[in-house]
Amino acid sequence: MNTLSPAQKEQLKQLVGEWVRFDKEERRIYSHDAGPIPKLIKPLLGKATAAAVVQPESEVQLVELVKWANEQNVPLVARAKATSGYGGVLPVKGGVCVSMMKLRRVLEIDEDAMIVRVQPGVVWNDLEAELAKQRLSLRTY
Repeated sequence: MNTLSPAQKEQLKQLVGEWVRFDKEERRIYSHDAGPIPKLIKPLLGKATAAAVVQPESEVQLVELVKWANEQNVPLVARAKATSGYGGVLPVKGGVCVSMMKLRRVLEIDEDAMIVRVQPGVVWNDLEAELAKQRLSLRTY
């Protein structure tokens, strides 16, 4: 699904607000991985191009987006920094690329339970910095 109907585009704008993109260049930028795809995997992916790119700003928007995509049978591809290198962030079935760049907060650090709760777009460096304030560390990535 590399295209959305005009009605679906309008619904996306209403769901996510300001940051919704349909132009070809933006969709192309968000339809590739950070590194080159291995030659053995590349033929299996086909022409992976998103029909739209969105950046939800809240958990509520993200939940509503997932509900909408399910109702509309539109694939969603979650994306943060696109560093998997093996096509995990590619929209191989088209649909909507969901950039998590605006959802990058550390929500809670439970030092006793050794648990941290984060939003999906948090980057390792920022998480490590927050943990260091409590003399904690990820120790693995």
